[in-house]
Formats: sequence, structure tokens, C-alpha cells
Amino acid sequence: MMPENAKPIDWKSVAIIGEYTTASGPYIDDHFLLVVLHSGRMLEYASKSADFIIPDLERVLGIKIEFRLSNRTDAASRVIFPPSFLEHPLFDFYEGPNGFFHFFKFIRNFGMTKTSMRLTKELTEYLEALRITQPKGEDMSTDLI
Repeated sequence: MMPENAKPIDWKSVAIIGEYTTASGPYIDDHFLLVVLHSGRMLEYASKSADFIIPDLERVLGIKIEFRLSNRTDAASRVIFPPSFLEHPLFDFYEGPNGFFHFFKFIRNFGMTKTSMRLTKELTEYLEALRITQPKGEDMSTDLI
């Protein structure tokens, strides 16, 4: 069942589907499904609450979505769709610079560090190529929900 506040999605505009995990669990969500549209818009769902979109994605794209990273305790990612990038990393993970500010944040956050991430170079280039061939008038926003 789709939540009331969920925006309708044109599943045919899906460019990339992947899953990723962080080292933040087990007390907070640390496993996610990421859907990237041709426009670059990213839709992120905690894996526990992604059940309402998975059947539609599987039907429209003709794929089977299986989570394989849910038991990881470190930052990891993988591509599920498109088939040409299957099992490739979805994200490059990196940490900010060290120094006093980093140490202060580490203490303030009770020892939990935040790992930043960005789409891999190959996936970024793939999305850019899709945008070049994209029909005019399609949404080009890149908001993360």
C-alpha cells in the first residue's frame, strides 16, 4: 500500500535502482533502496518500507529485486538495475577531512561518524548520457526524498 504522502512515479523513467547500507545500525535505519530517475531525481526508501514499490518496479522493469546487503555492518552498495551495471558499486563512500572539527563532531555524535557518499563516476556519466537524450519537458529536479 502506497503511503498518503508518496508522490506518483513514472516507473518507465527509472534509470538506476540500487541498495546501500551504512554503519549506522542497528538502532536506526541503515539499509536503503535507491531509485534514480532519468532526470537525476533520487528517491530513497528504507528497505523495511520499500515493499509498496517493489512489485511495481519488478513488473515494469522485468527484474527481480533481492536485497543482498541487509546483514552488512559497514558502508556498502550495489546496483540492481540496469543490467549493464548489475552488482557494480552504487556509491563511492568517503569521510570528511580529519582535524579538530572532525574530532569535535565525533565526540558530539557519541562516537558515530557520518560517511558521505556520491554516485560512482560511471553511474554519473550514465545519467548524464540519459539526460542528453531525454525528451524536453521532463522533470530535471534532483531532490532527495
